[in-house]
Parts: sequence; C-alpha cells; structure tokens
Amino acid sequence: MPRNALLRHQRAAGGALGVLVLAFALTYHFFPRFLHVDTERAPHRAMSFGTSPPPGMVSSQSDSTAAEVNAGPPLTLAPTAVIAARVGGAANLPEQQGKDSAAVQALLVRAGTALRAGQLVGGKDSAAALYAEALRQQPDSRSAAQGLLDVRARLVAEIDRDLVTGDEHSASNLLEALRTLPNTASEVAQLEAKLQTLIKVRPMLANAAGLLQQGKADQPVNGSALAVYRQVQGLDPGNAVAAQGLLNVQHVVLDRALAAIAQNDFKHADQALAEAARIVPDSPQWRDTRSRVEQMREQRALGFLSQAGRRNMR
Repeated sequence: MPRNALLRHQRAAGGALGVLVLAFALTYHFFPRFLHVDTERAPHRAMSFGTSPPPGMVSSQSDSTAAEVNAGPPLTLAPTAVIAARVGGAANLPEQQGKDSAAVQALLVRAGTALRAGQLVGGKDSAAALYAEALRQQPDSRSAAQGLLDVRARLVAEIDRDLVTGDEHSASNLLEALRTLPNTASEVAQLEAKLQTLIKVRPMLANAAGLLQQGKADQPVNGSALAVYRQVQGLDPGNAVAAQGLLNVQHVVLDRALAAIAQNDFKHADQALAEAARIVPDSPQWRDTRSRVEQMREQRALGFLSQAGRRNMR
C-alpha cells in the first residue's frame, strides 16, 4: 500500500478511536445511567484530572412506607374543622335517659349554626354559650355535651394553627377564650407552653429574615439565615415560618447551581445541588432545578459530540 494511503488510513483510524474515547468519556460524565452508574450513590467525578470530586448528591429516594404516612398536605394547612376532627379524640358523653326537649333541640340548632359560622365563644349567642345552656336545661343531653366538646376541639385547633403560623396575638386571645370552657386545664397548659416558645422564636425569625435580605442565606456558617432557621426548628420543630424560610434559603443555593451550570462549571453546580438537598431534602424546587441541570448537561454533551464528529470528518 502506498505510504500516503497508509498514513490516511492511520489518521482515520486514530480519529475514529479518539471520537469513541471522547464519546465514552462524555457519556460517563453526562449520562452515567446509560452505563448503570448510580449518581446518587457514587461520587460524581470531574472531567479534568487532578481535581477532587465534589460531595455526593443526597439520595432523592425516600422510603415508600414513610411516603405513604406523610402523603398529602400538612395538617396545619387544613380547615379548622378537619384539624378539630383529627385532634378531638374520643369523648366521654353522659348516658341520656330520654330525648332532648323541644327547647333543648332549639338551642342545639342555634348552637350548631353558630359553630359552623365560627362563633365559638364570646357572647350568649356563641356556640359555647348555647351548648352550655342546653346542658344546664338537660344535663344528660349527649348532643349538647358533644357540641361543647366540638367547640373545645375547634378552639384548640385554631390556637395550635395560630401558634404554628406565628400569630401570637390571635393565639393569646383564643387561649383566654379556651380558659372559660370546662375541663380544659390540660389543653391550656400545653398551649401556654407553646405560646411561650413562639414568643421566644419570633425575634429569631425576624433576624433570619433580615440576614436573608442581606445576602447571608447560608454563609457565614454560624451567622446565616440557615443557621437561625435551624435554631428555631430546634426549639419549635413544627414552625411553619421557619420551614418556609428554609425553602427560601434553598432557593438561593439552587440559583447558584443554575449560575454555575450556565458557565459550564459542573463541579460547583453539583456542590450547590448537594448543599440544597441537605437544606430541604427532595423538595419540589430542588427536583425541578436538578432536572434543569441534567438537561443542560445533556445539551452540552450533545454539542461536544457534534463538534468532535465534525472535526473528524474534515
């Protein structure tokens, strides 16, 4: 074979081999699942030699049993009637000897209307006052006793929801109303403790919001909004304001991931995604951002492969 022809064949073979190696490397980097590599468990390697791998991504796979238990919206976001039904518990009702009298039945109708309208306490036409009057006239009325329990459960639910959402003023007023009902000492003591916790964490929440506005979402470590929101959750695990604050912090970190991937900086994008996953694991906004990052990876990979193919054909 002539020497020039042999050289051409060698160049072609070398170029084809180079494209194959590049394709394999890009596939491993951008499409690891095609090679049966689990990126959630194996560390993501950088394309260039001599660089340390970024922290591994937190697994987004949750236990199926836990998912079933926690399915649906948070209870604190449900209507008060739903919360009251969930927290009311079993009732010890009196043994009724006969039917409710006509006068008691009329009171029960009025009380039910007031209860549905949210007029729980505060006057003679409130649900609590009407049910109490029905019990005074007929102490063994099961409907009146149950109605008074429903008022108590509704009040407890409203106070609890106010405490979770940080409405100290409303919770305090409703707590005073709860004191006027019979057999509420246990609930009053528990809710008072929660109210004191709310009073303690409110300035902390204001401080965290200020840090977030100053750009101190997650840095410095001990002086960031993230650190303060974590402290609030340690004192009040169900605090909805702190939970929303963590989502706001995570949003800032996810924006960094998108900015990094826009600069082809896959290492820092993965680091930002991993940090965001630790802030609020498997949140919808984290899943959406991860999907966008993966799409941008694929676009970059396809672009590299296309350029390599065109160079080999020249």
